Amino acid sequence: TPVGRAGGGGGVTNYRRISELTPSGLTTQSMKAKPRARKEAGQLSVARKLGSKVTFAAPVCGPESAQLGRHSTDEESVGKVEEEEVRREVAEEQLDFVPVLTDPSHDMVVVSLEEAALESIKALMQLLQTIGACYKALHSYDLLKAVKLFQSLPSNHLNTPWVLCQVGKAYFAGEKFKEAAKVFEEVHLMDPHRQEGMELYASALWHLQRETDLSTLADRLQSSDKLRPQALCAMASVLNLYKDHQTAIQLLQRSIQVDPCFPYAHTLLGYEYCMTKDYEKALTSMQSAVAIDPRHYSAWYGMAYVCCAQEKFKLSEIYASKALAINKCSSIACTQLGLALYRQKKFDSALKSLNQAIRINKSNHIPKFHKALVLESLGRLEDALTQLEELTSTWPKEPSLYISKGKLLQKLGRPHDAVLQFSWARDFNRHDGTLPVREDVDQAAQLQPPEGADLGQDDEDFVPHDEEGEEEGEPEDDMDS
Repeated sequence: TPVGRAGGGGGVTNYRRISELTPSGLTTQSMKAKPRARKEAGQLSVARKLGSKVTFAAPVCGPESAQLGRHSTDEESVGKVEEEEVRREVAEEQLDFVPVLTDPSHDMVVVSLEEAALESIKALMQLLQTIGACYKALHSYDLLKAVKLFQSLPSNHLNTPWVLCQVGKAYFAGEKFKEAAKVFEEVHLMDPHRQEGMELYASALWHLQRETDLSTLADRLQSSDKLRPQALCAMASVLNLYKDHQTAIQLLQRSIQVDPCFPYAHTLLGYEYCMTKDYEKALTSMQSAVAIDPRHYSAWYGMAYVCCAQEKFKLSEIYASKALAINKCSSIACTQLGLALYRQKKFDSALKSLNQAIRINKSNHIPKFHKALVLESLGRLEDALTQLEELTSTWPKEPSLYISKGKLLQKLGRPHDAVLQFSWARDFNRHDGTLPVREDVDQAAQLQPPEGADLGQDDEDFVPHDEEGEEEGEPEDDMDS
């Protein structure tokens, strides 16, 4: 570090070595002055390289002074050129070096700025690579891998609204609605004015039948920005729970007006049209969603349901297969595919698809109900009855299960037990009103049916009322949106 500069002709510069400076002798301000440090380090290197060329000029008087002065001027010119060349070389060598203190108990070390920049870029690129792998796994619907990769991020990156929202999407796509609702709730508390992803939070609460929480969320989103499509979709989900489908349709149409490129609003509108039996409009809305996002799998299996309701079973199979090809973790798509195959009397393929749906999501009981119907069609009546009894323990007040059990017991030659099942079905239906009371059910409850009698209707017309979205596909049945 230069400590002084003598004036006068042929001035001499005094230098001190960097190693002679102790950490206590450097201030924070001097450490941060990178350009100054480079300049001083360069001067030191120049002094070392030019050490043999730095001389002391003695004063000369008399007539010799002019001649000596001329020779001195020439020598100084040559010396300046050499000095400039050396300074240029040293500047190139010392450009990327600054002094840095590592610890008060250690000497000062010199760190390469280039190496530090490369390390910083390497860490940043590694972080972006991890996030990119997470995002790719999420959109490839490799959901378990996506969640593990997101959770492997550092806590300061994991605990951010965007990352947590992606984790919630992964849980939602895997039909783990409790976990998804928990993550989205954390996102909402972290950023109350955030709208992105809240439509999935509302749908998760809808699946969990948490009416109070869903209403509260919709009200908060409306207060934040009532013209955002996410807020309108959340309010439509609330109205769907209360069976106000016409108002829900109006809100979803308004959501599409606000953002025509929001596919989730088109999909929900299609499901609302299904609730009102307007299947043509439902199919149009879901096709619009697929046109915006070809990988929007919920619209694909929604179209499969509509086609099944219209008795276009082959087309329903194609749409359900497309949805399953996009998201292999969707038990709803597997169930819809099994239903389409069952309607085409492809019982073995249907049973395989329904078993896959059960393996994917054991908490979804709808494929179990359809599996019982397939087993009955295959002649495995005892297995079908066992499946229905398991479901009855889960839904003890569901009339459709008792209807199906009664018909199975008739085929098994147990008419007295069948009459008891029909009687329970009539009583539960009378209290709930979820299914139309049919004359054959009333007659079966009052009279003992003959052995092997057929009540005239397929038992797949009946579906548990709290899982309307996966019924057997009859045009007169409802479906959850």
